[in-house]
Amino acid sequence: MEITQSYAKPSAATLTDGGGLRLSVATELSRPGVSLDAQVKDSLAYARVMLALYEVVSSDLRTKQKDYTAYQKWVQERYLEELETAMGAQLRRIP
Repeated sequence: MEITQSYAKPSAATLTDGGGLRLSVATELSRPGVSLDAQVKDSLAYARVMLALYEVVSSDLRTKQKDYTAYQKWVQERYLEELETAMGAQLRRIP
């Protein structure tokens, strides 16, 4: 059995400038498009499923970059306070 497959372009995974991963998956050209024409029996359940699917597809589960600027400012202030104390002690020791 021999199977011939053709794709518009190769699938690829590339790193973005923001440190993310962009995944590009090509579809097979010889397969027809997929569609569904049906009547939904339980529209509320269908709506909930579609909302849940949207949340999964559109979610971004990458680790968020934390903002350390306020912490760094606090550390700098403590350092300067300790530096003043240490420098004052050294100056008092000088005869």
